[in-house]
Amino acid sequence: MTRVRWPVVGGGEGDGEVSKSRRTATFDHVGAGGRITPLESAMRYALRGVRVVPLHFPIGPPSLIDGGGDSGRLVCSCLELDCQAPGLHPLEPLEIDNATCDPVQLARWFAQVPRANVAAVVGAGLEVVELHYAAPPAQLAAWLSAQGVRLGPVIVAGRGCLDLIVFSEAGPPAEVEQLDLWRSGGSLFRPGPGELVVLPPSRFIDGSYASWLVPWEQAGMPPDRDQVLATVAGIPAPDRLAAWDVTRQDGQGVRACGQ
Repeated sequence: MTRVRWPVVGGGEGDGEVSKSRRTATFDHVGAGGRITPLESAMRYALRGVRVVPLHFPIGPPSLIDGGGDSGRLVCSCLELDCQAPGLHPLEPLEIDNATCDPVQLARWFAQVPRANVAAVVGAGLEVVELHYAAPPAQLAAWLSAQGVRLGPVIVAGRGCLDLIVFSEAGPPAEVEQLDLWRSGGSLFRPGPGELVVLPPSRFIDGSYASWLVPWEQAGMPPDRDQVLATVAGIPAPDRLAAWDVTRQDGQGVRACGQ
């Protein structure tokens, strides 16, 4: 199936055959008032030495695309209704290897597609522990801090997912690693070199946005990866974590009243 190359999405001239209905699809449901733009975000990441590449992004409703589909469902801006990674793959003709810190190149890309999602590439200088766990992000972050984990930058990467930026001398694993957390019912992933990490203010296909729980500007140095992995392995089940959080907040209230 023909993909819409990234200049077409941005409104310029593309190569390949694209139907008239695809050329006139409306790219709505993107962003909200007051949000930092993808270009501004990409520039900030690049200043930190993080290589960035623009991704496709959710659009809707798909009823505007080839005259069919569920009008309440978002689809990928590549306009492939069977896209296997909606909003999570680079804009054609770009590839992961094209990721860069060059502000001139980033400005060109995002000028063409200002609503593109933003992603970084795992590798030298960027290692991530991706945690899937059914609990409020702030609750989980409080528990990790209580266990002595010094949180660095933390991304809320969609519902039930946290990306913790970490550090290790060894760097990321050679390939993706997955571990089931049997105590909590959650799981974690360790992306390998060349894997993408979706960064704020990107939007996911379910309509949620990537956001900072602990922004890069406010975080200190990323925590030690091995400490994070060892601590995460002991996360309690969500109901136990919720009970712990109630006790924690009650204790804070008692201390505040006693001051």
